[in-house]
Amino acid sequence: MYSANNDDFDSSDNDQEKDSNDDEILASISTSSSNLNYNLEEEVKKVQCLFDRCDTEYMWLGSTSNLLSYLRDIHQITKESLANKLVKVHQQTIQQPIYLVEIDDFKLLIKSFDSRFKMPCVSTIKTIIFGTYTLVVKQIIDLILGMSDTVSLTFDIWSSRVHDGYIKITCYWLTESFELHKIILEIGKLNNHYAFDIVESVNSVLDKFNINRQKCAEHILQLSVNLELKQVNKLISKCKTLVSILSKEKKIKQLRKAQLQINLGLKKPLDVIKNMDIR
Repeated sequence: MYSANNDDFDSSDNDQEKDSNDDEILASISTSSSNLNYNLEEEVKKVQCLFDRCDTEYMWLGSTSNLLSYLRDIHQITKESLANKLVKVHQQTIQQPIYLVEIDDFKLLIKSFDSRFKMPCVSTIKTIIFGTYTLVVKQIIDLILGMSDTVSLTFDIWSSRVHDGYIKITCYWLTESFELHKIILEIGKLNNHYAFDIVESVNSVLDKFNINRQKCAEHILQLSVNLELKQVNKLISKCKTLVSILSKEKKIKQLRKAQLQINLGLKKPLDVIKNMDIR
């Protein structure tokens, strides 16, 4: 009787503890339902490693720790090892980036990522680049012709630290609704900063994009004025000499004093206008 009652007592205690645990679980679920939902959603998120046909799936909870640990332990890849490989490749291709595909270290680096990838040769890359460039040039021509009849161009010319010359040609145009558009037509190397070389570079770009050249009206007017002024060059030369003399500090004081003596009602004497050449 005693043992039976003892068994019954133990069973009752176990039931009470089980009920108590169930109550705690339910209370935990009810008070932190957002955390539970978050965990359930994250459990279905998996990522697959595609490094060298690995195809292993593992859990992802929004952090890169799993990825870094997996690459380190399974594929023996770390930030340091990858950086060393990239630095070594960069040192060999600093002057010829396209020929990067012919360097053995770069081939091994890409093969370690995906052994199925077939490295294209230099000729193939050049063909792709040239084909893409030709297509983009045609698209730019169609874009300009479809939006405007006239365009304006600006030119930027500069030299590098090693004295290599470069030129940038930018095209601007307005639509019928007066919306301003611009596009860089070319950034190319310039042999010299001479007018002949600049004109040759600009004309080659204009021909490439089928832009008809029109003479600048302001430039034509300036040339016409300069041509007519040649007939009075002697008079202009004398005027420049006179202005140069009267622009000296001593002569300026004498000229102002003379004006005040001649015209007693003059409040502010006049000074000569300095000669300044303009284009």
